[in-house]
Amino acid sequence: MNLKKQFASVLTAAAVLGATPALPMSVVNAAGDTADQLATITSATTPSSLKVKVTKTKTAKTVYVFQKVTIQLSGAKSFKSSNKKVATVTSKGVVKFKKAGKVNITFKKGSKKYTVTFTVKAATLTLSKSKVTVKVKKSYTVKAKTVKPANTVKWSSKNAKVATVKNGTITGKKKGTTYVYAKANGLTKSVKVTVK
Repeated sequence: MNLKKQFASVLTAAAVLGATPALPMSVVNAAGDTADQLATITSATTPSSLKVKVTKTKTAKTVYVFQKVTIQLSGAKSFKSSNKKVATVTSKGVVKFKKAGKVNITFKKGSKKYTVTFTVKAATLTLSKSKVTVKVKKSYTVKAKTVKPANTVKWSSKNAKVATVKNGTITGKKKGTTYVYAKANGLTKSVKVTVK
């Protein structure tokens, strides 16, 4: 199947599921990966869940706190975390990260011992304004200046009767005070909105 036909089939599948069409699934080397460690990327943005296939006894990977990793190695058992304050791991190899730092996840397969070293980074989200004043029927756009890694920012309003927000653009509806929120990568930032 050529690339054009493969992309078309992915779009068709997405339409059937009623989802927003995503990029074709591909397997790529992620940042910090060694040749034996692959991450399955399922969209254009940094996914919250990664699948790491391990074939060598020592590998390394850089991840962010909001991500979850499933270590894939048939027959692996006895998973352990070297620092449970940074990350925990289940008996099935699912790793959840709690804070920035470095952690070793060790496990066994037969007589071999494996180690995956994760460098965990904190995600960031910075807004251009923390307070905004707008008039009724007027708008002001707040920008998400830094989102790392670059995932979609979801905006919401605490009181849509006072002010609405779409892609960071705040529109005054009636006089009053409310908050709008930006969420990305497990982080939430607020903007105080005063409508006059």
